[in-house]
Amino acid sequence: MTNPNVGTIDPRRFAITLGSIIVTGVARGSFIEIEPSGDAFEVVTGADGTTERYAKHMNQANIKLTLLATSPTNKLLSQLHKQDKESNTGKVPFLAKDLNSDETGASFAQAWIQKAPTLSAADTAVTREWLIQTGPGEINYGASVL
Repeated sequence: MTNPNVGTIDPRRFAITLGSIIVTGVARGSFIEIEPSGDAFEVVTGADGTTERYAKHMNQANIKLTLLATSPTNKLLSQLHKQDKESNTGKVPFLAKDLNSDETGASFAQAWIQKAPTLSAADTAVTREWLIQTGPGEINYGASVL
């Protein structure tokens, strides 16, 4: 018998904020990628084959946020990035929450724009990829409950 439960993914029910900026105008496809900055553990093997592991405590993340070129969020992120470069005051909280899920999301007390997107133009729709770095925080993985 097949499982009658069908989950729902709705990108309109995914909330992203960077400081006071509420992200809108996300691109189609993968519009956010939150990747842990490093391995949770490092393994060391001695000359006699004895193995140990040690915790790295890497709770930071690299985030790629992909927006439509016409998204008003691009202007706000540009202003935040400029402010940070001029006065070192661009570290803000970051929150991403999948409202389709009871657990999926990420939160970081401090995040900053690591790299602004490449400026490009084309005769088709283009996107802007913002690279964001974080301090320590949490990433949680759940399943859609809708």
